[in-house]
Amino acid sequence: MRRWFAPPVLSTFDLTQRAYTLWIVNWATLAFAMFALLVLASLEPGQARTYLMAGAQRLCVMLLAHELNRSGRTQLGSWCLVLGLDLFVTGRAWGLGGLHAPIIPLFIYHMMIAGLLLGERGSVVIALLATASGGFLLLADELGWLPPARM
Repeated sequence: MRRWFAPPVLSTFDLTQRAYTLWIVNWATLAFAMFALLVLASLEPGQARTYLMAGAQRLCVMLLAHELNRSGRTQLGSWCLVLGLDLFVTGRAWGLGGLHAPIIPLFIYHMMIAGLLLGERGSVVIALLATASGGFLLLADELGWLPPARM
């Protein structure tokens, strides 16, 4: 069990460094996300079930990325982590009021993670995806499909 949590050691130094970077980003993001969700749940006890489901969704994405990383598919794990978190933020923003939702700044965090894990091309793809998501949320807000903004 202890080996499952340990950073992976792959065939070359470069691959091991990339896997270690994904390992650090993955677990640090999970720790930050769970801390933020606990704080939000303590501030709004009536929404605790919603925050618990959001935490479970993030945990699933991160466990998948961790398992891909452990099996030597670090690039795929990096894409899984970044795209999964981007999809998570878009989904949460849809339910929390669109572009006025307090979760929107996490798009920038995911672009920074993409730059670190996926390089220049990957960060451009994620920036375009975040822009498209923002445009979709703006259009949905203009059409009145979104609820009013809330915490």
